[in-house]
Amino acid sequence: MIQHTKFSSYDGKTSLFSLPNKIKLKNPILIAGFPGPGLVGSISINYLIKQLDMQQIFCFESEFIVPGVIFMDGRLHHPFRIYSNLEGTICALVCEAPIMMNGMHSVLDALAKWAENIGIIEFFVIDGMAIRQLTNEINSQGTSNAERTPIILSSDEGRLNYYNNNKKNLSIESLIEGSTTFIGGIAGGLLSSCLSHNIPCSVIFIPTHSGIPDPDGAALTIELLQKTITNNKFKIDISELKKEGVEMKHKLSNLIKSIKQQQEQSQLIQNSKQDPIMYS
Repeated sequence: MIQHTKFSSYDGKTSLFSLPNKIKLKNPILIAGFPGPGLVGSISINYLIKQLDMQQIFCFESEFIVPGVIFMDGRLHHPFRIYSNLEGTICALVCEAPIMMNGMHSVLDALAKWAENIGIIEFFVIDGMAIRQLTNEINSQGTSNAERTPIILSSDEGRLNYYNNNKKNLSIESLIEGSTTFIGGIAGGLLSSCLSHNIPCSVIFIPTHSGIPDPDGAALTIELLQKTITNNKFKIDISELKKEGVEMKHKLSNLIKSIKQQQEQSQLIQNSKQDPIMYS
Protein backbone atom coordinates (compact mmCIF):
# COMPACT_ATOMS: atom_id res chain seq x y z
CA MET A 1 0.00 0.00 0.00
CA ILE A 2 1.38 3.41 -1.03
CA GLN A 3 1.63 5.92 1.84
CA HIS A 4 0.70 9.51 0.97
CA THR A 5 1.85 12.66 2.71
CA LYS A 6 -1.22 14.77 3.40
CA PHE A 7 -1.69 18.45 4.23
CA SER A 8 -5.22 19.51 5.18
CA SER A 9 -6.88 22.90 5.61
CA TYR A 10 -8.29 24.21 8.90
CA ASP A 11 -11.80 22.99 7.98
CA GLY A 12 -10.66 19.62 6.62
CA LYS A 13 -12.38 20.28 3.29
CA THR A 14 -9.19 20.72 1.24
CA SER A 15 -6.18 18.41 1.20
CA LEU A 16 -2.90 18.04 -0.67
CA PHE A 17 -1.83 14.47 -1.36
CA SER A 18 1.69 13.48 -2.37
CA LEU A 19 2.14 11.28 -5.43
CA PRO A 20 4.72 8.47 -5.69
CA ASN A 21 8.11 10.03 -6.47
CA LYS A 22 11.72 10.01 -5.27
CA ILE A 23 12.24 13.78 -5.35
CA LYS A 24 13.51 15.41 -2.16
CA LEU A 25 12.56 19.06 -1.94
CA LYS A 26 15.42 21.34 -0.92
CA ASN A 27 13.92 24.66 0.16
CA PRO A 28 12.57 25.30 -3.35
CA ILE A 29 11.16 28.41 -4.96
CA LEU A 30 7.52 28.15 -6.06
CA ILE A 31 6.21 29.58 -9.35
CA ALA A 32 2.47 29.73 -10.02
CA GLY A 33 0.47 30.64 -13.11
CA PHE A 34 -3.26 30.62 -13.74
CA PRO A 35 -5.63 30.99 -16.71
CA GLY A 36 -5.98 34.75 -17.10
CA PRO A 37 -5.61 37.44 -19.78
CA GLY A 38 -3.64 36.04 -22.71
CA LEU A 39 -3.26 32.76 -20.80
CA VAL A 40 0.23 34.09 -19.98
CA GLY A 41 0.39 32.32 -16.62
CA SER A 42 -0.82 28.95 -17.92
CA ILE A 43 1.42 29.00 -21.00
CA SER A 44 4.47 30.00 -18.95
CA ILE A 45 4.01 27.36 -16.26
CA ASN A 46 3.26 24.51 -18.65
CA TYR A 47 6.29 25.46 -20.77
CA LEU A 48 8.52 25.49 -17.66
CA ILE A 49 7.23 22.06 -16.63
CA LYS A 50 8.01 20.68 -20.06
CA GLN A 51 11.45 22.28 -20.45
CA LEU A 52 12.64 21.39 -16.94
CA ASP A 53 11.25 17.84 -17.21
CA MET A 54 9.30 18.35 -14.00
CA GLN A 55 7.36 15.59 -12.26
CA GLN A 56 4.04 15.94 -10.49
CA ILE A 57 4.53 15.56 -6.74
CA PHE A 58 1.23 16.74 -5.20
CA CYS A 59 -2.43 17.11 -6.13
CA PHE A 60 -5.34 18.95 -4.50
CA GLU A 61 -8.66 17.45 -3.45
CA SER A 62 -11.29 19.92 -2.28
CA GLU A 63 -15.02 20.38 -1.97
CA PHE A 64 -14.43 23.86 -3.37
CA ILE A 65 -12.66 22.94 -6.61
CA VAL A 66 -15.12 22.30 -9.44
CA PRO A 67 -15.04 18.50 -10.04
CA GLY A 68 -13.26 17.38 -13.21
CA VAL A 69 -10.01 16.26 -14.77
CA ILE A 70 -7.73 17.56 -17.51
CA PHE A 71 -6.86 15.35 -20.48
CA MET A 72 -3.42 16.40 -21.68
CA ASP A 73 -0.43 14.73 -23.34
CA GLY A 74 -2.39 11.51 -23.82
CA ARG A 75 -3.46 11.05 -20.19
CA LEU A 76 -5.75 12.35 -17.46
CA HIS A 77 -4.45 14.83 -14.86
CA HIS A 78 -5.73 16.49 -11.70
CA PRO A 79 -6.80 20.06 -12.51
CA PHE A 80 -4.90 21.51 -9.50
CA ARG A 81 -1.39 20.11 -9.07
CA ILE A 82 2.20 20.80 -8.02
CA TYR A 83 5.37 19.82 -9.91
CA SER A 84 9.07 19.78 -9.05
CA ASN A 85 12.31 19.56 -10.98
CA LEU A 86 14.42 16.47 -10.29
CA GLU A 87 16.79 18.45 -8.05
CA GLY A 88 13.92 19.57 -5.80
CA THR A 89 14.87 23.25 -6.06
CA ILE A 90 12.02 24.57 -8.23
CA CYS A 91 8.30 23.86 -7.85
CA ALA A 92 5.46 24.85 -10.20
CA LEU A 93 1.81 25.28 -9.26
CA VAL A 94 -0.87 24.72 -11.90
CA CYS A 95 -4.59 25.41 -11.45
CA GLU A 96 -6.88 24.65 -14.40
CA ALA A 97 -10.24 24.39 -12.63
CA PRO A 98 -12.42 27.11 -11.07
CA ILE A 99 -12.29 27.52 -7.29
CA MET A 100 -15.50 28.54 -5.51
CA MET A 101 -15.13 31.90 -3.80
CA ASN A 102 -16.59 30.63 -0.51
CA GLY A 103 -13.85 27.98 -0.39
CA MET A 104 -10.87 30.12 -1.38
CA HIS A 105 -9.61 30.36 2.22
CA SER A 106 -9.79 26.59 2.64
CA VAL A 107 -7.72 25.95 -0.50
CA LEU A 108 -5.18 28.63 0.34
CA ASP A 109 -4.81 27.42 3.91
CA ALA A 110 -3.91 23.88 2.78
CA LEU A 111 -1.40 25.25 0.28
CA ALA A 112 0.15 27.60 2.87
CA LYS A 113 0.62 24.73 5.34
CA TRP A 114 2.37 22.71 2.65
CA ALA A 115 4.58 25.64 1.60
CA GLU A 116 5.59 26.37 5.18
CA ASN A 117 6.26 22.70 5.97
CA ILE A 118 8.57 22.05 3.02
CA GLY A 119 10.36 25.37 3.38
CA ILE A 120 9.43 27.40 0.29
CA ILE A 121 11.97 30.25 0.25
CA GLU A 122 10.35 32.47 -2.40
CA PHE A 123 7.11 32.57 -4.32
CA PHE A 124 6.41 34.02 -7.78
CA VAL A 125 2.99 34.53 -9.38
CA ILE A 126 2.69 35.03 -13.15
CA ASP A 127 -0.39 36.69 -14.60
CA GLY A 128 -1.54 38.64 -17.63
CA MET A 129 -2.77 42.22 -17.43
CA ALA A 130 -5.46 42.95 -20.01
CA ILE A 131 -4.84 45.92 -22.30
CA ARG A 132 -7.01 47.42 -25.00
CA GLN A 133 -5.57 48.07 -28.42
CA LEU A 134 -7.33 49.30 -31.52
CA THR A 135 -7.36 46.94 -34.47
CA ASN A 136 -5.60 49.40 -36.74
CA GLU A 137 -2.76 49.68 -34.21
CA ILE A 138 -1.78 46.04 -34.72
CA ASN A 139 0.58 45.96 -37.64
CA SER A 140 2.23 43.06 -39.42
CA GLN A 141 4.72 42.76 -36.56
CA GLY A 142 2.04 42.62 -33.85
CA THR A 143 2.83 43.99 -30.42
CA SER A 144 6.51 43.35 -29.70
CA ASN A 145 7.95 42.78 -26.24
CA ALA A 146 9.87 46.05 -26.61
CA GLU A 147 6.53 47.90 -26.81
CA ARG A 148 5.09 46.60 -23.56
CA THR A 149 6.43 47.01 -20.06
CA PRO A 150 5.78 44.29 -17.46
CA ILE A 151 4.92 45.37 -13.92
CA ILE A 152 6.56 43.57 -11.01
CA LEU A 153 5.34 43.92 -7.42
CA SER A 154 7.18 42.37 -4.49
CA SER A 155 7.06 42.02 -0.72
CA ASP A 156 10.85 42.25 -0.60
CA GLU A 157 12.26 45.79 -0.58
CA GLY A 158 15.63 44.47 -1.71
CA ARG A 159 13.95 42.73 -4.64
CA LEU A 160 12.15 45.94 -5.62
CA ASN A 161 15.36 47.92 -5.44
CA TYR A 162 17.01 45.32 -7.66
CA TYR A 163 14.19 45.61 -10.18
CA ASN A 164 14.32 49.40 -10.06
CA ASN A 165 18.10 49.61 -10.49
CA ASN A 166 18.03 47.21 -13.44
CA LYS A 167 14.94 48.63 -15.09
CA LYS A 168 16.71 49.38 -18.36
CA ASN A 169 18.08 45.85 -18.65
CA LEU A 170 14.86 44.14 -17.58
CA SER A 171 12.44 46.50 -19.35
CA ILE A 172 10.07 46.63 -16.37
CA GLU A 173 8.30 49.06 -14.11
CA SER A 174 8.18 48.41 -10.35
CA LEU A 175 5.61 50.24 -8.26
CA ILE A 176 7.33 51.22 -5.03
CA GLU A 177 6.32 54.45 -3.29
CA GLY A 178 3.11 56.38 -3.59
CA SER A 179 1.26 53.61 -5.41
CA THR A 180 -1.71 51.59 -4.19
CA THR A 181 -3.38 48.70 -5.96
CA PHE A 182 -5.46 45.66 -5.04
CA ILE A 183 -4.78 42.16 -6.35
CA GLY A 184 -7.68 39.75 -5.90
CA GLY A 185 -8.61 36.22 -6.88
CA ILE A 186 -6.44 33.15 -6.44
CA ALA A 187 -3.27 35.11 -7.27
CA GLY A 188 -3.95 37.77 -4.64
CA GLY A 189 -5.01 35.13 -2.13
CA LEU A 190 -1.77 33.20 -2.59
CA LEU A 191 0.30 36.35 -2.13
CA SER A 192 -1.66 37.17 1.02
CA SER A 193 -1.00 33.67 2.39
CA CYS A 194 2.71 34.09 1.70
CA LEU A 195 2.75 37.37 3.64
CA SER A 196 0.93 35.69 6.55
CA HIS A 197 3.57 32.94 6.64
CA ASN A 198 6.52 35.31 6.12
CA ILE A 199 7.42 33.91 2.69
CA PRO A 200 8.95 36.49 0.27
CA CYS A 201 6.69 36.83 -2.76
CA SER A 202 6.50 38.67 -6.08
CA VAL A 203 3.99 38.96 -8.89
CA ILE A 204 4.79 39.61 -12.56
CA PHE A 205 2.05 41.21 -14.66
CA ILE A 206 2.51 41.02 -18.44
CA PRO A 207 0.41 43.45 -20.56
CA THR A 208 -1.52 41.33 -23.04
CA HIS A 209 -4.73 41.06 -25.05
CA SER A 210 -7.35 39.34 -22.91
CA GLY A 211 -8.91 37.13 -25.58
CA ILE A 212 -5.79 36.03 -27.47
CA PRO A 213 -3.33 33.35 -26.26
CA ASP A 214 0.03 35.09 -25.85
CA PRO A 215 3.08 32.78 -26.06
CA ASP A 216 5.26 35.81 -26.78
CA GLY A 217 4.21 37.29 -23.44
CA ALA A 218 5.01 33.97 -21.78
CA ALA A 219 8.49 34.07 -23.32
CA LEU A 220 8.99 37.57 -21.91
CA THR A 221 7.91 36.31 -18.48
CA ILE A 222 10.41 33.46 -18.52
CA GLU A 223 13.17 35.86 -19.60
CA LEU A 224 12.42 38.02 -16.57
CA LEU A 225 12.38 35.01 -14.25
CA GLN A 226 15.75 33.85 -15.55
CA LYS A 227 17.24 37.28 -14.81
CA THR A 228 15.81 37.46 -11.29
CA ILE A 229 16.00 33.88 -9.96
CA THR A 230 19.50 33.11 -8.72
CA ASN A 231 19.38 29.39 -9.43
CA ASN A 232 21.73 27.79 -11.93
CA LYS A 233 19.11 25.10 -12.62
CA PHE A 234 16.69 27.72 -13.94
CA LYS A 235 17.90 27.91 -17.52
CA ILE A 236 15.13 27.74 -20.11
CA ASP A 237 15.36 27.73 -23.91
CA ILE A 238 12.52 30.02 -24.98
CA SER A 239 13.16 29.82 -28.73
CA GLU A 240 10.13 27.57 -29.22
CA LEU A 241 7.86 30.03 -27.38
CA LYS A 242 9.24 32.97 -29.39
CA LYS A 243 8.60 31.06 -32.61
CA GLU A 244 5.01 30.40 -31.54
CA GLY A 245 4.64 34.10 -30.75
CA VAL A 246 5.90 35.18 -34.19
CA GLU A 247 3.60 32.68 -35.92
CA MET A 248 0.63 33.86 -33.86
CA LYS A 249 1.33 37.52 -34.69
CA HIS A 250 1.50 36.63 -38.39
CA LYS A 251 -1.81 34.76 -38.22
CA LEU A 252 -3.39 37.58 -36.23
CA SER A 253 -2.15 40.17 -38.72
CA ASN A 254 -3.58 38.19 -41.64
CA LEU A 255 -6.89 37.78 -39.80
CA ILE A 256 -7.11 41.52 -39.10
CA LYS A 257 -6.31 42.35 -42.74
CA SER A 258 -9.01 39.94 -43.89
CA ILE A 259 -11.59 41.44 -41.52
CA LYS A 260 -10.62 44.97 -42.59
CA GLN A 261 -11.01 44.04 -46.28
CA GLN A 262 -14.42 42.51 -45.59
CA GLN A 263 -15.50 45.63 -43.69
CA GLU A 264 -14.35 47.87 -46.55
CA GLN A 265 -16.16 45.73 -49.14
CA SER A 266 -19.29 45.71 -47.00
CA GLN A 267 -19.13 49.49 -46.67
CA LEU A 268 -18.77 49.90 -50.45
CA ILE A 269 -21.81 47.69 -51.05
CA GLN A 270 -23.79 49.59 -48.43
CA ASN A 271 -22.83 52.95 -49.96
CA SER A 272 -23.78 51.80 -53.43
CA LYS A 273 -27.23 50.82 -52.19
CA GLN A 274 -27.70 54.21 -50.60
CA ASP A 275 -26.54 56.30 -53.60
CA PRO A 276 -29.53 58.11 -55.16
CA ILE A 277 -30.51 57.02 -58.67
CA MET A 278 -30.81 59.90 -61.12
CA TYR A 279 -32.94 59.69 -64.23
CA SER A 280 -32.38 61.92 -67.23
